[in-house]
Amino acid sequence: MAKPYNTKECLKCFFDLFDEGTFSEKEKELLNANRSEVYFKKNEIITKQGSLAKQFVFIQKGLTKSFFEYGSTKQMICLHPERSILGIQGLVNANIFHCTVCALEDVNACMFDINIIKQIAKSNASFCFQLLNINIDMQSASIDRIFSLKLKSDTSKLADVLYCLTSRVYKTDFFDFNFSFKEIAHLTDTPVENAQIILKQFETDKIVEFANGKIKILNIDELIRISAIV
Repeated sequence: MAKPYNTKECLKCFFDLFDEGTFSEKEKELLNANRSEVYFKKNEIITKQGSLAKQFVFIQKGLTKSFFEYGSTKQMICLHPERSILGIQGLVNANIFHCTVCALEDVNACMFDINIIKQIAKSNASFCFQLLNINIDMQSASIDRIFSLKLKSDTSKLADVLYCLTSRVYKTDFFDFNFSFKEIAHLTDTPVENAQIILKQFETDKIVEFANGKIKILNIDELIRISAIV
């Protein structure tokens, strides 16, 4: 089960996401008094589609994914790097989470009372404008992922998710790769056998290199070329 706790580090990371001077000291104190930090283990649900959005979620550390649920079917939407904000839509819509988000690795999250976030947003134009920009960036990333999943070949989808991990999530060409073939196949809506064959071919072609639970991108240009093929 998720365990609540509080640290100054997480609050500072949240403030660092916004321009200096965005919040007054009173607003900072209000945010600090109405938050709780939660540690989620890998595969734990952070937000549940359709549930009331009582929290405004800031992911301080860890990788997450969002997906829609249709009965027993799950449609992956997007990967989210650390320092992401979840549930912005709950500020203006029907106060519900529109998708499910779960931890792809251990995650530290700061959960703010969404009513306090609304209160500050209504009187702080700078904060509200920056939230709008964050939401637009997230929606653009989601649209790109949905386009990839629906229109690209399995090979292009695998290349696309690796490019997303290196360019948007970890922002380095050498990072932990704690995914099984089953997990990476689910992320790309690809049969497990296909994912295994394609990733091994990428390594044979010296596009990537796997070793000791990590991956190194050797040929980013080729990865981009393959990911763009429809």
